Amino acid sequence: MSSIEHIWPSDACGNTAVCTQQIIVFDNSALTILCPGNITVSCASDVPPVNLNLGVIANACGGTSTVSLQSAVISNQTCTNRFTLTRTYLATDVCAQSASCVQVITVLDNTPPVITLPNGLANGSTLDVQCYGQDPNWDLPVFGVSDVTTTDNCIGAVTVTFAQVIEDQGTCATDGYIDLFRLTWTATDECGNSSTAFLLMALIDTIPPVIHGIPADITVNCDSIPLPPTIVFATDECLCACVLFVSETQPVAGCADGQVILRTWTAKDRCGNRTTEIQRITLENNKPPTLQLLQPEMTGLIDGSMLEYNCSEGGIPALSMY
Repeated sequence: MSSIEHIWPSDACGNTAVCTQQIIVFDNSALTILCPGNITVSCASDVPPVNLNLGVIANACGGTSTVSLQSAVISNQTCTNRFTLTRTYLATDVCAQSASCVQVITVLDNTPPVITLPNGLANGSTLDVQCYGQDPNWDLPVFGVSDVTTTDNCIGAVTVTFAQVIEDQGTCATDGYIDLFRLTWTATDECGNSSTAFLLMALIDTIPPVIHGIPADITVNCDSIPLPPTIVFATDECLCACVLFVSETQPVAGCADGQVILRTWTAKDRCGNRTTEIQRITLENNKPPTLQLLQPEMTGLIDGSMLEYNCSEGGIPALSMY
């Protein structure tokens, strides 16, 4: 408020008059503040910082205005990354005229964590594990929560659980596996968003049985062919129940020299893996014929014996050979 004094000129007689005019200046026009728009973000870390550089439309008097954060209220919070943040900004000019605006920031995390399986395996893929049952120290691989890694879109702890169950007990020869296991990992973030990933672990046997007790290849005379061995057996890495088949070829009639007898053993396990072992018996004829004298006088004589006959006895008798 201010006063202005007006003095009017005197009249012809020198008389003067004085009056005072009071002019009151009063700033009561409103300010206008331009607030940031309402937004929705996924994580608390995505909430933008307070912005005090807001646009203010000055009133008729002009002048400088100051912007401040009047309040920041969090409501409806159910977890670290689910809540509503209400910010109220206040603009004030030099005459204490003010204006406020409200910005609502919604934080909503509904994105589940991502699970990365071991060895770069894809979700739902099958891991084949060869059985080594002959090794007393062998066992199925053991998996757990530490075998996977997780990433989440928001900062915070991720809880991982693990479960392993038998999916199927297969028929190895037709299904290709002995047992089929399902390995399942579940990852849950602080807001309850969860995801699962699984592997199928197939216990397989691709190693054929091993046959024991097969004699070495031999060469024998035709009349010295050995009998087949009585102790021949097979072992397998996993499920043997091995079935042994044996077959033997026969020499053709006539001279057997140089002919080969094949004795074949075949072992088959429950997964259809087969092993075949062969013994080769080569025949030879290296014995000359046997000369047998049937003359009674020659009974008991050995090779190279000498017989003497007197002419008076009728001469040399006729000999019969067999």
